[in-house]
Amino acid sequence: MLALALLDTASASDKPPYDKHVSITFSPVHVFLATAEVTGEGRVLDKLGVAGILGVGVPSGVTTVEVGASGRYYVVGSFDHGMQLGAELRYAHASQQRGDILATGDSAVIGPFVGYKIAARFGLSFEAQLGAQHQSTLLTETRGIERATARKARFIPLLNLNLGWSF
Repeated sequence: MLALALLDTASASDKPPYDKHVSITFSPVHVFLATAEVTGEGRVLDKLGVAGILGVGVPSGVTTVEVGASGRYYVVGSFDHGMQLGAELRYAHASQQRGDILATGDSAVIGPFVGYKIAARFGLSFEAQLGAQHQSTLLTETRGIERATARKARFIPLLNLNLGWSF
């Protein structure tokens, strides 16, 4: 599929370079984690895109919800086919109930990335992003009126591989 997308965009000399305005992609990797993550990116300017991220899942009985946003500047190429420099901000909440114990986790993640997006003339899109992020997490365990909390901060890698459609 990637080869078809590359060939299709290479022969697009008769089309304007900025004909796509929206990309909707999903993360196939998250499917293996029993979650779904969808990203919607809109072209704000010829070389600038803004994206919203939404994820939900129930891996191993843990309910998760994720929301986020990213800004992407296309330093080489365009919204349709180009190299991105950007930053991502995400918030995630997870919870699990076991008997009378409720465990929750809230996490905020922020960091830069470099990536590349290819959108074929017919719409098929692929993007990959690699970066580093700072993650701050608050873990809470509640049993009746007793509550225990722990905070943790660390740096983590960012790897996004998304597949979808641009129009």
